[in-house]
Amino acid sequence: LEPCTTRKHPKQPCADRLIEHRVKRVVIGQLDPDPRIRGAGILRLRKHNVDVELFPTRLMEQLEEMNADFSRSREAIPTPRRIAVVVAAYEDKVFISKVLHKLLIECAKHQFECVVRLPNRDFSEEEQERHLEDTLKYANDYDGAVVFPIVLPRKSRNRFDLNGFAKAFAKPIVFLDADPFPERRQYPKRGYFVGYRNEDGGTLAADSMAERLTQTGRTKNARVLVVAAELQVARQLSFKRALRKRIPGCEVQIASSGGFDRRVAKTVAKRLLEEAIRRRRPFDGVFATNDEVALRVLEAACSIPEAEPVFFGFHGVAD
Repeated sequence: LEPCTTRKHPKQPCADRLIEHRVKRVVIGQLDPDPRIRGAGILRLRKHNVDVELFPTRLMEQLEEMNADFSRSREAIPTPRRIAVVVAAYEDKVFISKVLHKLLIECAKHQFECVVRLPNRDFSEEEQERHLEDTLKYANDYDGAVVFPIVLPRKSRNRFDLNGFAKAFAKPIVFLDADPFPERRQYPKRGYFVGYRNEDGGTLAADSMAERLTQTGRTKNARVLVVAAELQVARQLSFKRALRKRIPGCEVQIASSGGFDRRVAKTVAKRLLEEAIRRRRPFDGVFATNDEVALRVLEAACSIPEAEPVFFGFHGVAD
């Protein structure tokens, strides 16, 4: 029987076992009658340079006759439609669980199964690449993919990996939460983005900050601290541009070392807020560019009695 390409964990597909043991030649007596597997086993073996041959026609007919009952039972299995879902950050992004819940419900309504891959460690490029490789390995099993990516700085090869994945996958892909490609022309065919762009989030935050500073009479010689991450350069720069446009002469100091680490962000914010007070040039506002650090930066501000900045952050964590 044609080697299978999918099995329930922890069992390993027959085709993968043959490849793993470096079998050089495989002779097949009957194609798998299951429409989900038929032909896929042969293609996977050939892709890994395994020579594949079929039994002579007369022998194949005898085998098909002997296995007629088995074949009828396998042919009756409906072909499931599956969507691969790859999530790069989950534990520190509580809102993603809500999005996933809605996604699973909508897919079920349209009779799609979702295979969800969650990271062992959030915001890990290695974890993301591993899950994308696993998805590609079983690309024939999927009709499309939904990816919640992490977007690393330009010097990283991350965005090229995502583009390469999309080209190799060759099926519709929806990117959610983070836009991995800064320009439309860089998008792969049948690739789509749903969500706010980083720069849009920065502009919205700047509009809110400017409105609040105006309401409280703090626009003259205003100073604003941005606790940011290198992964969100577009968001922090758009915030700075938009705020200075709304409040000409506003001084914006960006601390990009906050990352996505709450403890580090709190330490950085506390140091800069205290330093500004010592110099008698306190900050009138603080903007945290991601929800992972927003609450810890707020804690830092609240721990300094003299610090009373207008505070803005992204709400996306349970607490």
